[in-house]
Amino acid sequence: MGLRYPSRIISAGILLLSILFFPWWLTLTLGILFSFLFERYYEGVVAGLLMDLLYNVPYGAGGFRNAYQALILSLILYFITQFLRKRIIALTV
Repeated sequence: MGLRYPSRIISAGILLLSILFFPWWLTLTLGILFSFLFERYYEGVVAGLLMDLLYNVPYGAGGFRNAYQALILSLILYFITQFLRKRIIALTV
């Protein structure tokens, strides 16, 4: 079973602070960790969208080369972690 809501709210706050103050790779690592800890962690996908909205610049001016690259990556990682999470739980039962 997943953790309860207060810890989920705290994790969402930590993820938001990491978007604002820490490097992208730390935010990515925290998002993956929280995806394994919490069931259906949609906050990671929202974090990818927020990263694109805050830090994406027009094509050719640096930054990400594709529009919504962090959102696409967070969606892919969401589905991969949900798949792996189900497999890990099935192996432990």
